[in-house]
Amino acid sequence: MILQRSVPSFFLALVFVAWVSLSTPGCFGSGSGDGNVTADPCEGVLCSGFGACVVANGEAVCTCNAGYHASGLECLADLCLEANCVHGHCTDPTNLPSCTCDVGYAGDTCEDCASGYIRDENGLECVSAGTGGPCDPSPCGHGDCSVENESAVCTCHDGYTGTSCDRCAEGYEETGGECVAVSPCNPDPCVHGSCSEVDGLAVCD
Repeated sequence: MILQRSVPSFFLALVFVAWVSLSTPGCFGSGSGDGNVTADPCEGVLCSGFGACVVANGEAVCTCNAGYHASGLECLADLCLEANCVHGHCTDPTNLPSCTCDVGYAGDTCEDCASGYIRDENGLECVSAGTGGPCDPSPCGHGDCSVENESAVCTCHDGYTGTSCDRCAEGYEETGGECVAVSPCNPDPCVHGSCSEVDGLAVCD
């Protein structure tokens, strides 16, 4: 003879609740309520060991140490060496290092003098061409001085010539300490009138 015992109703209720809980997403553990557990975007991101991962706008971003820059989720060493820029500083945003030169310097490595600058008397630094340079004082007697290839170059005024603009040009002659155009009116032959040149001759009006 087999004895049958009835299962208490409260026990059946507990079994039902447990089954519903296990089969319903989001009832246990952290999550968004739709069954998907929110993952950390920085999980497993090491930034090559030369930086730290931070979350920006829901995405992983590497903040790299000095001397490194981010390339995706890696921190790559800068190719810059400050010694490569003689008178400037190096920038390397994308593994393409370049020099930003100090004032007065130019060139790929910032060791040349920029336009308007020349070497100082010791040849060590670039200084303004207008201060203690070849044009200070100007060697151009009757002309304008400019610096080319760190040397003074004279551009003579009308009537003057020579490397220092200190001679009268062709067609000019010195009169009263100045170079004036050769003319039959020079010196002026008109005692009481004005002189004008007509066909190479002086005509008094």
